Amino acid sequence: LTLCYSLLRKRKMKKIKMGLARDIEFRGYDPIAECWCIGLPLEDAYILGRWYIMCNYSDGIIVVPESIGQYLGVKDKNGKKIYEGDIVRTDEAGWIACVVYSRDGFMCIDSKGGFSAYDCHWENFEVIGNIHENPEIKP
Repeated sequence: LTLCYSLLRKRKMKKIKMGLARDIEFRGYDPIAECWCIGLPLEDAYILGRWYIMCNYSDGIIVVPESIGQYLGVKDKNGKKIYEGDIVRTDEAGWIACVVYSRDGFMCIDSKGGFSAYDCHWENFEVIGNIHENPEIKP
């Protein structure tokens, strides 16, 4: 795990040095500590379906695989980071949708099949929860 994480860390640092516009980070839910962990995801090579979030050079925290979501690189109107899996309220008549990643980038989808374009004005949205901790909020 340490070797793989070291390679991921070097790749991340290389991207930062190249001057990319956003940080590459992920979050995953740790059911034991009942909190979100921020770092890079890594799948266990020996145990099928086990995923870790690598928070530093040596520690990996086991997380719920379905909870892993990437940071979009932008914050909502309240300064909160927006991640894949977040439920957002848009500035357009209070439309509520879920942030998802598609082949071409991040977008919003609601339960009725409505969706937003890829060039959303994320900074005008408000994160009101996420699909893992707030299943009662229906996007």
